[in-house]
Parts: sequence; C-alpha cells; structure tokens
Amino acid sequence: MRKTRGLAPATVMILCGLLAGCAAAPDAEDRLLAAVHTKSVTLSEVFDDVAWESLYVVCPYQSRETTAAALGVDSASVPDLSDDDSRQVVLLLDGGEVVRQLPLARTALDLCALSSVTPPIIAGETDTVMFSEAEGIWRAERVAPDPS
Repeated sequence: MRKTRGLAPATVMILCGLLAGCAAAPDAEDRLLAAVHTKSVTLSEVFDDVAWESLYVVCPYQSRETTAAALGVDSASVPDLSDDDSRQVVLLLDGGEVVRQLPLARTALDLCALSSVTPPIIAGETDTVMFSEAEGIWRAERVAPDPS
C-alpha cells in the first residue's frame, strides 16, 4: 500500500466544510441573509430543506410559556428568550409540531421590527417578506400573502 503525503481525505472534507471557498449548499440562515438584499423573498425559497406549513418568529423577551401558548405546542419545543434581547429565533411548524429552530442574531437582520403585532410574525410558506434597511440593520418590513 502506498503512503501519500499531505492531508487525509477526511481532513480535507472537514476543512472544506469550515472554509467559505468550498462549494457547499448555503444553509437557511445564509439564504435568508442573502435574500434581504433582493428586498423581497418568498419564504419557501429560503426554507426549502424541510417540510413546513407556518413560520413564527420568537422575539426578545418572549418567554417559552408565551410562545408555546400562542402556538399550541409543548413548551419544551420552543426557546426561552425572556431574558435575551440579542437574538430572535425562527420556528418552522408542520402539523402543529416545531420542525426547525433557527436562531438569528439581531445585529444583521431584525425580524422583530414588527413586534407591535402580536404574534410578531406568523407566515405561510408561500408568503413574501419585504425588507428595509436602516442604520446598517435589515428589518422585516411586512409579511404579505403570495399574490399568485
């Protein structure tokens, strides 16, 4: 058996996953952050790797109990942001179950700008989110049903 010099294939695969230059499918967070520059995106374009029916954004200071009660789900399946104002969490639901949690820092994208609406955002997979930028932070401006 011949020995090769350099990195083992497994090491190359691990490094490839850590480096931005490697071709890898962007995750939902990357697709969402890229979508803000288009000013509008259909949610099914961003969250296309899992089956889901509705999206809900858990905003800062929202307790686990409040979120669970609003969604009618078990409180163990949702985050507790009751003492956290640095992030928001996108929940994808399918059949009354949380199928994905996506924590997002609010420093680049603030989906909780609509916090005067209770609940902040509930949307379907064909709905469109509009974005606006102010002071270097992108904010969700509104959620609208897909016109088609």
